Amino acid sequence: GLIHRVLPGHEREFTIEVIPAETAGDVFELETRDGRVVLRGNNGVAIASALNWYLKYFCRCHVSFTGGSQLKLPRPLPPVAPKLRRVSSARYRYFLNYCCYGYSLPWFDWRQWERLIDWMALNGINLPLSVTGQEAVWQATGRRLGLDERALRDFLAGPPYLPFGWVGCLD
Repeated sequence: GLIHRVLPGHEREFTIEVIPAETAGDVFELETRDGRVVLRGNNGVAIASALNWYLKYFCRCHVSFTGGSQLKLPRPLPPVAPKLRRVSSARYRYFLNYCCYGYSLPWFDWRQWERLIDWMALNGINLPLSVTGQEAVWQATGRRLGLDERALRDFLAGPPYLPFGWVGCLD
């Protein structure tokens, strides 16, 4: 899971619990119980946000999605007391834009995608732009409409030009 990927070897120092959402939106809580850091949230993104909050504000650590993370945990782990509770001020937290899918993301391998997805969860992103694979849908639709492979290739933009094709800027 996320704790294993971000903090390998430290999984047993954390407890994860699910709590109900707030009317206003996502919520997370942090506290220390029986020597373990308790991460609570109403969903996976809220729980990941609790972990990131703890790392930033209690451990002075930083998780980067491009490298350069600083994850040297203090020993012993700093306790959380009293219990901390945060409710998100925004229902939807958006990230990425169409240009990302032409300049960097088409070249990502799974390790890079997994790191980016983890980073988004840690930072409370619950609405990333997700257009990966849209061309496969267009290809299938074009084939059902009788387009041949050459017509499909001529219609679809290559990876660096995907955003321009999506917004209709290519002739």
